[in-house]
Parts: sequence; structure tokens; C-alpha cells
Amino acid sequence: MKIMAFSDVLAAFHSASTDSLATQADQIIQAAQKQGLRVLPGRVDASSLVELDSAALAADEVVTAAATAGTQLLYLRRVVLDQATVDAVLEGVEASAERTTARKALARIVGWTGCIEVGFAHHGVLHLWEASMPWHDSLEELSMSEPSEMGHDSFEDVRLDEGQIAELAGQLAASQEFRRARWSEREAVAEQLPVLAALKSNPKIPRWTVSSVIGKASDVVRLQADDCATALEARKEELAAALAADSKFSAIRTAEARLRFTETWIRNHSDGLPIGHWLLKELVKLAVDTRKKGNPTQLTL
Repeated sequence: MKIMAFSDVLAAFHSASTDSLATQADQIIQAAQKQGLRVLPGRVDASSLVELDSAALAADEVVTAAATAGTQLLYLRRVVLDQATVDAVLEGVEASAERTTARKALARIVGWTGCIEVGFAHHGVLHLWEASMPWHDSLEELSMSEPSEMGHDSFEDVRLDEGQIAELAGQLAASQEFRRARWSEREAVAEQLPVLAALKSNPKIPRWTVSSVIGKASDVVRLQADDCATALEARKEELAAALAADSKFSAIRTAEARLRFTETWIRNHSDGLPIGHWLLKELVKLAVDTRKKGNPTQLTL
């Protein structure tokens, strides 16, 4: 990275007067406790989510929204600048007066919070609110760059256009493994696709590229799943009869276990697409009612 570009990053450090995100994180915890919510530290996955506008919503408003949605758990991630990150950044800066200035500026904010993420689940969809300091993304990117890359003017990001990202998202969305994966598992599944693994390992590809592909693929899967659920709902009597005739289903005695079984069973009729619990619950109820009548019909679907 050129010294001139690093100076731009330093300007963001100098403009920060307080560790304001740490204050916001504390406000989140306090607000959650008042709402009777338990706050769990954790990393929020951005593969399948509703992004809440941090410019329009304050941290405590997000907590209130989580409580209103009926959630019992709030997920909080706090990224704190540590000395190891500072050392990694300075390693790639040529020795100069600028480097000395950078070291002093960074030493002032070691221990500060660079980013916070708050997440809660509602109807199986993650809702995410994020706030970060102006210097956080640049500093994190610098810390993960190779020293040789940071010192050469010829290094430039290679960015995929929207069409290329959409094409990769389509390939990923067609994967049965990706469709069957829960949102928290999708990043690991996506990286099994050779082209995405290559993108992630390429230092010239911005790190957000793979996340963007995963997010768009999740959107495609969600739309396909909605269309599939509509088609399956029209056949729910037929499907419920087939479910009732399944000997494994008939051996289950608890409602929760029946729902879990049906969630897996329906994938054989949805091309691996995830189906909403509202339809699964309907199918379970209809299947149980059919069995109570004692005349489950065996169908070939």
C-alpha cells in the first residue's frame, strides 16, 4: 500500500476522539437486560438476513425491536483493535517518519471497539444491525494483506461486476448442499465450490465478494423456496396423506420430533429447497388427523 493511501487511513484515526462504539455496545447490553433478553457474544453470519439501517435505528431501538419480535436471544459481536492487528499493519509500511506517526496514532486506539454487530432471529430469518468506526474496514483489510502487496503501487483489487456475481450466485443456489444448509452453514458450503474457493484465496479479490455471492444465492434460494411452498400448498392434502403413510412418521410420538422429520421429508418433494414452518405444521396436523382416522392412503409422488 502506498504511503499516501495510508495517510488517508491515518486521518480517520485522528478524527476519532472517543471509543464511541464501546459505549453503544454497553447501551445494547443494558437495553437488552431491561427487556429481559439474554445477550450472547458471537459472530453474526450475513448470508441470509434482513439488514437494519444503522443510520435510521439507534442501538437501543434494535433491542426493542428484538423484544417486540418475541426473541429470547440477542447476538452481539464486538471487534476490538488489538496490538497484533496494529503490528500486522505496520509490518507492511516502509520505515519512515510516516510509520512512526502511524504507530503513535494506532497506539492511542488499541483496545477501542472498531465494529459491533447485533443480530436476532425472527421467523427463521436473521435481522442484523451493524455499526463501525470509519477506520475499521481499512485497518482490517491492511492487517490481512501481504507486506509485499502493501508496498507496491501495482497492487489493485480485481472486482467482479454484478453480472459475474449473479452468475456465481446462480451456480451456488443450484447446489443441493447449499439449499439444504442452514444459514449459519452456508459460507462453509459455498467455499466447497471450486470457483468460490479460488476467489477467497485470491488476495486481489476484495473479501466482500464471496459474501456478496453467498447473499445473492441465498436470495435466489429464498425466492425459489417461496414459489415451491406455494406449489406444495396446493397439494397439501396429497402430501399429508403420503406423510401419514410413512412408517417412520407414524412411529414418532412427539410434535417437535414430527416437525423435524417433516422438515427433512419435504426436501424430497421440494428439490432440496427449505420450506417454511407454517406449511410444515399444516402438513403435520393433516397427517396426524389422517392417521387418527385410521385410513392413511399410500401415494406415489
